Amino acid sequence: MNNKIQKSYQSNAFGDRVIYTSLKGSIALDYPCYLQYSKFELKNLQGNLVKKNESYGSLEVAEERIEKLLSE
Repeated sequence: MNNKIQKSYQSNAFGDRVIYTSLKGSIALDYPCYLQYSKFELKNLQGNLVKKNESYGSLEVAEERIEKLLSE
């Protein structure tokens, strides 16, 4: 992960979430739970980087997409 991208972790009753932030905006990565059919989901928080929620089958693929979206 790019060193200009910051990560913060959150946990709630429905699962875990990591917030990735750079100067371009913020993206939430929701870890799989029974509601998401075992998919990692990306959600836009700030900056219009993700037009609609995106789902991925692995953490590595999801993080590659996040790095591409948040890189300068």
